[in-house]
Amino acid sequence: MKNFVKSFGEKLLKAEHVVVVVCCIAMVLLVFITVPMRRMFKVSILGLEELIMLFAFGIYFIGGALGSKEETQITADVMSLFIKDQRKMLLLRAFQNLVDAVLIGICAVLSTQEMIFVLGEGSRTTGLKLPMWIVYTIILIGLFLMSFYALAHCVRYFQKFRHYGETGEEGQR
Repeated sequence: MKNFVKSFGEKLLKAEHVVVVVCCIAMVLLVFITVPMRRMFKVSILGLEELIMLFAFGIYFIGGALGSKEETQITADVMSLFIKDQRKMLLLRAFQNLVDAVLIGICAVLSTQEMIFVLGEGSRTTGLKLPMWIVYTIILIGLFLMSFYALAHCVRYFQKFRHYGETGEEGQR
C-alpha cells in the first residue's frame, strides 16, 4: 500500500508539472498569435482570450499546488525571527500548515458551491461558448491539491516535532 501511495504521488506530481508546462506553452503560443493578428492584420480572433484565460488558470492554480507541495510559495514569516528553538519552530510550521489547509479548504468549499451554481445555470463563455464549469474545475483541483499538500506538511512537521531529538536534530527516522 505504501508503494502504491508513493507511486501515485510521483505520478500526480509529474502530471502537475506536465499541466503547468502545457499551459505555459499554450498561453505563450496563443498570445503570440493574438498580438500580431491584432497589430498587423487588425483582426481579432474571437475566443482566443478565453483560451488564454483558461490556460492562465491552469498555471495559477496547478502551479500554486506545486508551490505548496515544494513549499516554495511566498510567505510572510515574522515568527521565525523571534523563535530560535528548533523544536518550537517545527510546531509553529505544523500550525501554519494546518491554518493554510483549513483556509484553502474553505476556499475549495466556496469554489465547489460556485461550480454547482454555474452547472445549474449552464453558464458558458461569450466567444467560444465553453462551459464555465471547466474553469471552476481547474480552480477546485488546484485548491484541493494545495489544501492536501498543506495538510501533509502539517502532519510531517508535527511528526518531526514529536520525535525531535530521538534520532537526530529534527527527529527523522
